[in-house]
Amino acid sequence: MASLEPDVVDALNAVLEDERACVEIAVALANGATEMQEQNSFTEMGTAEVVSCCALRERLADADAPVTPRINGAVWRILGAETYDERLLAFAMHQAAIRDGASELLSWITDHEAQRVVQELVDAHAHWVGWLEQRAQRFAASRDFEMPTRATGRQSSPADAAPDGWEEREDGGQAAGSEQASEDEPEHRQESGTNGSRRSREPPSETTDEVG
Repeated sequence: MASLEPDVVDALNAVLEDERACVEIAVALANGATEMQEQNSFTEMGTAEVVSCCALRERLADADAPVTPRINGAVWRILGAETYDERLLAFAMHQAAIRDGASELLSWITDHEAQRVVQELVDAHAHWVGWLEQRAQRFAASRDFEMPTRATGRQSSPADAAPDGWEEREDGGQAAGSEQASEDEPEHRQESGTNGSRRSREPPSETTDEVG
């Protein structure tokens, strides 16, 4: 099969790293889903992304081009979001970024097989972005009605929930969030989250257990 230009190789490898992150996130969300239909949707999503990873890897290998062993580090930030709807929205944004970047890639690559693979990837992400955004909105709306107003007049808020999981620190470590209550003043709760800041762009991280 025809060789690929170096800039095409770099672009396909970048997409491959992004797709691997999608697989990891979809698997984690499927494992944590409490509804069968939602679990099935994440399983379907993850399966489609595994297929995309395999197709990208095969095209690179057929051209005797280097194949990245890495995965986009955005996976840790997305799964570390505090609430479920925030995780879904962050995942939707990640998939939208892949869709838009891959769409731009289609405008200048000339390899027909690479074009086919990327076009299928774009179509899949266009579908799942809308589904994730809609699901996040529904979950956020249902959460607003879960906790009634207390007798003290204090309204419940998303910040009352204990942080779910961990967030990424500047040094790449994992920090678990905590919520502490004062023993002397039980009605005045003090919350503390992680001290780590989030980066807008995550560097890819090495993986020995490749997805694609």
